[in-house]
Order: sequence, then C-alpha cells, then structure tokens
Amino acid sequence: MNKVIHQKLYVGETDNLAKQFDHPRDPILSRFEANCICIFPEEDKKKRQKIESDLVGNYNPPGNA
Repeated sequence: MNKVIHQKLYVGETDNLAKQFDHPRDPILSRFEANCICIFPEEDKKKRQKIESDLVGNYNPPGNA
C-alpha cells in the first residue's frame, strides 16, 4: 500500500480562483509536482485574510516565502 503525504506548498486568499494561479507562484506547484488543491470557501475577505495569515504562520509553506 502506498503512503499518502500532504505537504502545504502555498496558502492564499482570493475572490477568483481562476486568477489565483495566474502568477509567478505557479512554478512552486510544478517543482513539487503538486496534484491537488484544497479550497475553503469563505465570502468575507477579512475572514479569508485572517485564515490565510494563520495558516501561513502555522505551516510556513515554501510558496509563501
């Protein structure tokens, strides 16, 4: 049985997911051969920014360095 590993590569917030990956951070997804994206829908921008800050502070993902 193969062991599944999830690594946090990048944390961000957006009101348009299509635009979120249309920037220079895309290479981080290729370099680490990312094959999934986790999404937490939140309408409130301030709440999204707080969640993003908390996650980045806790996990320190390489795409946010």
